[in-house]
Amino acid sequence: MDTYCPLEATGPAGVPDDALRTFIVSKLALDVTVCALILAGNALTICALLHQRWCRRETLCPRFKVSSLFVMNLAVADFLIGCSVLFFLVSHYVCAISEYMSRHRFFCLFKTATFMFSGVISVTTLAAISIDRYVAVIHSLRYQEYMTRRRACFIIALTWLVGLLGAGSLFFWNHFEYGRPCLDTVIPRRHMALIGVPMHVSVFTIILVAHLRIRQEIKRMRARRKVHEKSIWGAQVQRSSIKSMRAVVLVVGCYVVCYVPFMALFGARLMGLRGPGLDLAFQCLCSVANLNPMLNPFIYSWKNASVRTALRQFMDKVMFLLGVHDGPDAIRKLPAGSSTTATSLSGGGGSGSGVAVISTAKHLAVAAPREKYVPYENVI
Repeated sequence: MDTYCPLEATGPAGVPDDALRTFIVSKLALDVTVCALILAGNALTICALLHQRWCRRETLCPRFKVSSLFVMNLAVADFLIGCSVLFFLVSHYVCAISEYMSRHRFFCLFKTATFMFSGVISVTTLAAISIDRYVAVIHSLRYQEYMTRRRACFIIALTWLVGLLGAGSLFFWNHFEYGRPCLDTVIPRRHMALIGVPMHVSVFTIILVAHLRIRQEIKRMRARRKVHEKSIWGAQVQRSSIKSMRAVVLVVGCYVVCYVPFMALFGARLMGLRGPGLDLAFQCLCSVANLNPMLNPFIYSWKNASVRTALRQFMDKVMFLLGVHDGPDAIRKLPAGSSTTATSLSGGGGSGSGVAVISTAKHLAVAAPREKYVPYENVI
């Protein structure tokens, strides 16, 4: 029975053991840092969006938009990737656990299946976001009619179903060998050729075609810039469309840089192309692939207007609970004529002021004119 422990590995011919051990320790430190950032960034995004949805009951926050459902699904999938990375690091670098998994089929396959499950959900959600942006830009006037909440939930459920089928098939179709190190060798070549490659090619094709079409539409908008700038509405559409395109390019570019080299080398390894240099390159590309779920929440937080608003409101609420400042932005930004409500919110008004606050806030929300829906403001 072969034993495998990365921290006790010896280098190949011409590579000192100390140099290899230094590389492994450095990579472990990098992976732990990336894993912590994945979990923290996506957990913050999830909490912010859930807080925004909860705030709808108080009528002080904007409506939880359909496009935010896809952002939430991506954040959940990336958070699961962070959990999978943490599970992999523990089972890979702790020698006793690594040896235990090499002798138990279920745990060995579970380690690989968790990666596959969360990764499939993440990349298919990127394709769903591309479709959502395509509808928002190409069919902007009928966006709310085409992309309803029910259809968005159906697409999200479909991403989870695809991930479940892809990962679940590994338990029935694998190359597990008792005592062999539990690595990527448990995935059969035909499994990769029939499931992995077609899925990634389909996702990449959807993303590419959707954004090429979006780019063509934005070029037409730029050509009509002079006509649109005569109208406030046209100028707003123009600026928001350009912001949407920039944000999407960031997300798609990050996906291509992180996943395409990894999948190419991964397929080469399954075809039997191996060697000490390729093994080290594959380990480095695994760390690069983990950068995608780490960067996604930051990209969405910076470029998505809805998520940025949710994050600001959530952090404002946290600061208020910690006593850092007086209250959330929603309280400080009340209209000038609502001095009575502001006084009640700040603690004045005596007993029963809480009821007056809620009733006054709801009255303001009902009385205020509803803003016209702009699909382009949902960047991404």
